[in-house]
Amino acid sequence: MAIEQRGGYQAVHGSAARPSDRFRGEIRLLALAALLIWLVLGLVVVMMGKKEWDGITSTVQSNATTVARLLAVQSDQLLLTADVTRDHAARVLGDAGPFIADRAAQQALAQMITRSQTIVSIWVGDARGDAVLTTREYPTPDLNAASRDYFTTVRDDPTRLFVGNLIDSQYPAEALLINTSRRLSHPDGTMRGFIQISLDPATISQTFQHVEIGFDAALWWIGPNGRALIRDPALPPQELDARMPPGARDWPRNWPGDGGPGPAEALTGQSGIDGTERLFFWSDAPLYGSRIIVGVSRAAMVDRWMVQMIWATALAFAVGLAGMAILWLLYRSRQRGAIYAAQLENDVRDRTQALALAIAQKDVVMQELSHRVRNAFATILALTRLMLRSSDTLDRLRHDFPPRLEALARSHLVLVDAQVRDNAQINDLVQASLAPYENDETRVVLTGPAVELSANATLGVGLILHELVTNAVKYGSLSVPGGTISVQWQAQPEAIQLIWQESGGPAVTPPSERGSGSMIIDRAASLFGGIFTRDFATDGVRAELTIPVA
Repeated sequence: MAIEQRGGYQAVHGSAARPSDRFRGEIRLLALAALLIWLVLGLVVVMMGKKEWDGITSTVQSNATTVARLLAVQSDQLLLTADVTRDHAARVLGDAGPFIADRAAQQALAQMITRSQTIVSIWVGDARGDAVLTTREYPTPDLNAASRDYFTTVRDDPTRLFVGNLIDSQYPAEALLINTSRRLSHPDGTMRGFIQISLDPATISQTFQHVEIGFDAALWWIGPNGRALIRDPALPPQELDARMPPGARDWPRNWPGDGGPGPAEALTGQSGIDGTERLFFWSDAPLYGSRIIVGVSRAAMVDRWMVQMIWATALAFAVGLAGMAILWLLYRSRQRGAIYAAQLENDVRDRTQALALAIAQKDVVMQELSHRVRNAFATILALTRLMLRSSDTLDRLRHDFPPRLEALARSHLVLVDAQVRDNAQINDLVQASLAPYENDETRVVLTGPAVELSANATLGVGLILHELVTNAVKYGSLSVPGGTISVQWQAQPEAIQLIWQESGGPAVTPPSERGSGSMIIDRAASLFGGIFTRDFATDGVRAELTIPVA
């Protein structure tokens, strides 16, 4: 049994094709399942992307905030070290009167520097701004700071600490240092002078560089007066203020307990260095108010996130393709199972139908066999009665009855053979009746098409042919060596016309009375409703038999 798939129809030869509704339904279900898989994977990728971005921002925020707070404390420590050293220097200089600026005082100040890794130099100036003493050299060079910010700031505000960069100096290295200045006053409050201490901010940069924040991170140290002190990566000192993060001086204070946004807060803005959008995290030093700002490139964060998302998307795509393959295999397996089930169902149905047909055919055969046996016995009984009435003696009955019975048997065999071949042919019946006398090509001539006969007609025609053959053998053309018989038949719309013609035999004399043979012929013709006529012409008997078409 063959199975075909045609445009949404599953056809099993021998069974009805399934409608395409089920096929379309399965395709819709398959498409829905595939869409659901991709939607789930897309949702997973989106959730992974959000989680990854949250993780990146959380890591950056935690690291940058921690570093900002750590460096804010470290900046306080630097400035506190400078103030402590300044107090010791004030004691060396004396409490009142002119500053002690001899060699011993200069060496005492220099000794203080050796005890600190962050203090580079100490300068002492009087109320006019003239340099009085320095750890750089002795005697002190003739310098005046009356026009410098670090002098004017402390001159105008006795309590103010100046923190800034020393841009112009005869010592070029000091251009990279943080300079702090405080005023020294007389007991009456008038200005006695000032002490400037230069600090090396390298420890701030080193701490920042040792922490792997990544994402193109940058550091700013904004002094208490709002001026940029250092930037890492480094910038020239004269560019620091101009390239600070925009608005950095105005950001709210950010230290636990200050009531500000808290150390986890960040601002997004354009960098003053390269215009890059950055996330800024800051912390204000609790003692001196310096501000440490850590800026992280948002583009670098996005790049890191994009790399992770590309891998996640590729993985999701691979999983999706695998899911599609598995889904297709499951669908094909289900489809093959449905086809096999349909094949089995139709095979069982066909076998059941064949078995039912065989049983029905057996019943028909049994009924046909019973009918034919009854007909055969009825024919034999009628033939026997006829022979008993027409036979004068037992010897004549013994002589005439067996041949007629044999003719009936031959007709029955032809009928049985016809049933095997699903039809009974008139030429088979004629040949069976005349076969014993076909000793040469001219003795018996048969002419006619292949025409089917019914069962009753087969038995009746067989008996009639037997009687004609018997008479021809006894009295007609077959009783002499040169006699011939011609049998012709033609198929007409409603009947078969058979003509029996004898020639070359003895002169024919019509019988004086009807014999048993004539009665058998009449009886046989009545079996199938046929019409039989016979002409006893002198040159040979001519008979015509009309056989109705069933």
